Amino acid sequence: MPRSRSMIAVVVTLFTLAGCGGTDPASSPPAKYGNFSSAPQATMSGADPSTRYSDRGPSDDSFALPASGAASAMGSGPADAARKSSPTEVACSSPPPLKPRAATEIARPASPPREPIPAQHTPLPPSFSASGQFRSGTLTAGSLDDHAKYDEFSAYLSKAMQHDRREELPRFSVGRRAVVRVVNDQGQPMGDAQVVIRAADGRALAAAGQGIVVGDSAALLNMKTGADGKVVFLSGLDAPAGGSEFVLTVFPSDAGEPITQRVSLDQTPWQVTLPQAAQQLPRQLDLALVIDTTGSMGDELNYLKVEIDHIAAEVHERFPNVDQRFGLILYRDQGDEYITRSYDFTPSLTDFRRTLAAQSANGGGDYPEAMHMALEQTTQLSWRGAGTARVVFLVADAPPHGQFAQRTLDAVQKLRRAGVTVFPVASSGVKDQAEFIMRAVGFLTQGQYLFLTDHSGVGNPHAKPQAPSYSVEKLDQLMIRMIAEKLSGHVSLPQEVIAVEEPGATPQVDTTSEPTVVPNQPVTVPESPSTIVPMFVAPTSASQPSVFVEIFAVLREFNWWGLAQTLLFVGAAVLLIVVERVRGI
Repeated sequence: MPRSRSMIAVVVTLFTLAGCGGTDPASSPPAKYGNFSSAPQATMSGADPSTRYSDRGPSDDSFALPASGAASAMGSGPADAARKSSPTEVACSSPPPLKPRAATEIARPASPPREPIPAQHTPLPPSFSASGQFRSGTLTAGSLDDHAKYDEFSAYLSKAMQHDRREELPRFSVGRRAVVRVVNDQGQPMGDAQVVIRAADGRALAAAGQGIVVGDSAALLNMKTGADGKVVFLSGLDAPAGGSEFVLTVFPSDAGEPITQRVSLDQTPWQVTLPQAAQQLPRQLDLALVIDTTGSMGDELNYLKVEIDHIAAEVHERFPNVDQRFGLILYRDQGDEYITRSYDFTPSLTDFRRTLAAQSANGGGDYPEAMHMALEQTTQLSWRGAGTARVVFLVADAPPHGQFAQRTLDAVQKLRRAGVTVFPVASSGVKDQAEFIMRAVGFLTQGQYLFLTDHSGVGNPHAKPQAPSYSVEKLDQLMIRMIAEKLSGHVSLPQEVIAVEEPGATPQVDTTSEPTVVPNQPVTVPESPSTIVPMFVAPTSASQPSVFVEIFAVLREFNWWGLAQTLLFVGAAVLLIVVERVRGI
């Protein structure tokens, strides 16, 4: 018997070593989100994917969960629903399952009514899929503001073009950049101001009290400012004939007297002040999702199905007087079941959610997809005019086909001149060509380049962007922040930074520059690159060899909890063996 017990102890020890102490999470290949395809998926009846939305007014249930969605939100599910665990991993670090909660525990109190309110909405908590496996707030993402760090972006463009030996990239020469800022007497940004830029050698006549009145010369750029009061002029795209002197005319949104002045690329930014003008922020939001639905995108599609409730509810909570509409464009490639599917804007989140839930990912085959056709369809949506923030999230993991790359940028130029901002969301399959196209899309439309990261612990490895550094946050919070910037006219900083990544270097702490962000309040930052706050301290100094930095990084990532478990079990086994031998003596 003593020998039997000793053998049992040894077996337990070996099992522990194999299952816990020796397990390095980083060494195990993560499961693709699509591995959940075997689980039952939520099915919504009554959604014909070939049918466009009806043009009806906002309904009172715009933010209400359908019956299946409400049941799933209250049902139980694993705490980390987006990741599969082996039995060994569960035995070592199994998180407690989410307990069912009553409806009163998950419902948020309705915001106090304000006049006018477009519709009666009920904000929603973070939602779950019907199967309980996909939860909003799971995915993590980073962002690059290539306008705020224009010098870095210019260097990236030059390097990418130099290494494009196969000429797969479109000719993308932005030339020199000038930011046009339109403000009032109080320095507030003025939205919906029409900005017209013409060549300086066009017909110009002086008129008393009006500065320069531009004649009939063709306009190089004719755009309206967003809520931030800005328009970006790119000489390489907007003035291909060259020149550095231009005539700038700004027409106020209230039909006031236009202001015209001569400007130069040697003196930027170009600021125009509209006297006695009142700031008017957008009262409408047109939000469109443009999604690659080929087979490799099943994971992202499943998460977007549960993210949209939280995003729409948070936007409504922050901007209760803004009327929201939702549009959807899906695309695959030639030879698939369809190339594009377009659903025009609807004011009903319930209808939009039902249509999105009915979609699935399939097809594909080769790497490029029909992105150019999807963006051309996006230009055909019924975008509203003045007083509207127009936002697109382009969710994709592949570029367009090489022969359609320029056609893709041509469609983006149409969106740009229509005042539509596109935020690309790069998924796990993105490579150099896709990053180039998607960053160009975001840059042209004054958006930012968003990209999924590995910090969520789910999915295949995500390629890091070609940038010196970036911060990481929850994807849903990042998308909400991008929308909020377009509605408020102010740049805001991340409120919950998960990590700061600096490819090729160890992040260092800078506690003196940590920003203080008031929840739900915009934070105005200058256009110059902002300081990013690292999240942990690395013991480095000017005289310290780099080998110590590497050792510190290895020690920081080591599975200390697994080692502690192993030592505990080994100690118990040894103690049991010693006791048995003493008793045998």
